[in-house]
Amino acid sequence: MAVKITAMTAPRASRRAAGTQNVTDVLLSWTFIRRRSVEQDAADLLQGQVFEVAALSKTIGRTVLLNVGKGRQIQHLKIGSLFVAQGQPLVWRERRTKQEAVLHGPFALTKLEKKVPLNGRLAYYELTTAEGSHEVALPKKDAPLVLIAIGQKAVETPAAR
Repeated sequence: MAVKITAMTAPRASRRAAGTQNVTDVLLSWTFIRRRSVEQDAADLLQGQVFEVAALSKTIGRTVLLNVGKGRQIQHLKIGSLFVAQGQPLVWRERRTKQEAVLHGPFALTKLEKKVPLNGRLAYYELTTAEGSHEVALPKKDAPLVLIAIGQKAVETPAAR
């Protein structure tokens, strides 16, 4: 599962997807100032906009092992962003190190039955690429956007249960 890690800059000008929120977005929602919707994001994606989707992964990019005692190690869940654009390779950027990995198609995204601990807004998905399979946690609202970007028909509703 070798993924090419690069040190390039972010793909074109990108915008956060509707389900990917930072502190400012949360504060704005508390004041009833609405951000763009999932439907608007899907329309903009088809027009060529690049989106940044928050993601968690253990296997994309570099693998980090944590010692858990008695000589055992587990893979560390890394926080990052997945940059998606219509008909383009996916780009993963790890938040802490800023290292990027380019993932090439054909792609497939399948929802897994596992639940993300302590977070009802994220869901685990299996992202299959030419380099191999990766388990990623994505915001439920942004999964249809990723499906459209990789050329797979969105099966979930925009509200994303």
